[in-house]
Amino acid sequence: MEDNKKKILIFSVLLAFIVIIIVIVNILIGHKASSYLIVDGKLILEKKGHNWQQQSAVTKEMLNYDYIVDSGNIKYEKAKLNYDFNNKKWYYMDGDYKSIDADKVRIAYYNSYHIKLASLTNEYANADDLSLLEEVLSDYNIEDYTQFISNTRKTIVDYDQDGTDEIIYTTHNISLSDDGQKHVSALFVVKNNQVIQVIDINNGQPYWIMEILDLNNDGKYEVIVNKGDIDLKTFQSCYQIYELNDSKLTLKQDCILKTK
Repeated sequence: MEDNKKKILIFSVLLAFIVIIIVIVNILIGHKASSYLIVDGKLILEKKGHNWQQQSAVTKEMLNYDYIVDSGNIKYEKAKLNYDFNNKKWYYMDGDYKSIDADKVRIAYYNSYHIKLASLTNEYANADDLSLLEEVLSDYNIEDYTQFISNTRKTIVDYDQDGTDEIIYTTHNISLSDDGQKHVSALFVVKNNQVIQVIDINNGQPYWIMEILDLNNDGKYEVIVNKGDIDLKTFQSCYQIYELNDSKLTLKQDCILKTK
């Protein structure tokens, strides 16, 4: 009888110990620090499960951690970030507290996989691109395609990693002043001098390629795009994430902003 009581007591103690351990582990998981990704100093993403949520502002919590800062050429481990809230400016320091040129920083991230940046080149269009603009915008009664040239940007990158570059074009004829013209914006892809995909054409929301990177460590690149800003991009702007499906860029995440 005494042996049974001892066994029951031991079992109860072990069971209570296991329950306590489970509760502690769940609490620690629940309070695990977020994963942050800062793109070009203008977009802040926080990872929630398998998805990234846009954040509308810098918080002091974000500045408490050591980040990996990547310029595309140099990757800095254990970097420190500071943000001037008055002048809205980022400052980056490496592990030895030496300043990192903010203009050369493409991304900074904390508590995430090692995010791979795509090798890319950005160029502005010239007269050689007019035939492509005419092809894409032929249904929009454009009288003068040359007005698009100064607002056409090309991102050259092998995003499907097949050895041949794609060129992602963003173009528009929108002016900061009211010029009375019909406004058109387009996002399209060219490969081997052929238009292979027209992703979107709209009447007033220009595109800008922010970054191309492997967000999920799955060996496939995602394309992060700003939509709707002619000039200044902010933490509250619209940013989209495109992913590659069957050789086409498809919208994975639209303008989703989590407000504090």
